[in-house]
Amino acid sequence: DGGNGENGENGYETKTGLTTDPDTFMGSDSSTGNSYYGSEYEEDIRLFFRDGKDKVVKAYPYAKDWIRELQERGRKVYLLSNYPANYFELHTHNQLDFANIVDGKIISGMVKMVKPDADIYQCLFDTYGLNPEECVFLDDRPENIEGGEKLGMRGIVFDSYEGAKVKLEKMLNE
Repeated sequence: DGGNGENGENGYETKTGLTTDPDTFMGSDSSTGNSYYGSEYEEDIRLFFRDGKDKVVKAYPYAKDWIRELQERGRKVYLLSNYPANYFELHTHNQLDFANIVDGKIISGMVKMVKPDADIYQCLFDTYGLNPEECVFLDDRPENIEGGEKLGMRGIVFDSYEGAKVKLEKMLNE
């Protein structure tokens, strides 16, 4: 930051807890050395830092309505997300307002665990008193679905809203 204290270790990051460095954000698992967010997301992460952390993320237009529809039918909806705590707070305030209507949430940056590690799924079950065999987990990454399935959850790889909705309805009606 050129020593002006606006960014870097003694400025912005210290005041807000938000990193301004994409390499710090991507981090790595000390046991494996792998990035928490995967190399396939590196370009998106760098775009995120370059173009503004509060403007890059947008909620899908169907998200709130789908959650409300499930809740109106007596279903509980929980959010289990690999997301840094500080950005989750920023984005739920500005862009991801659906996160405020779910029945509960476990955010990786808040609990210091990440999918697909078993501990984060167990944290969800324990926090909300859930039986994994009664849960259906939707995620866009197959390895995260596999992580939940190992603990007894049923899973759907989310590849489109329409496809996921059809698959979920079928599972809920079994």
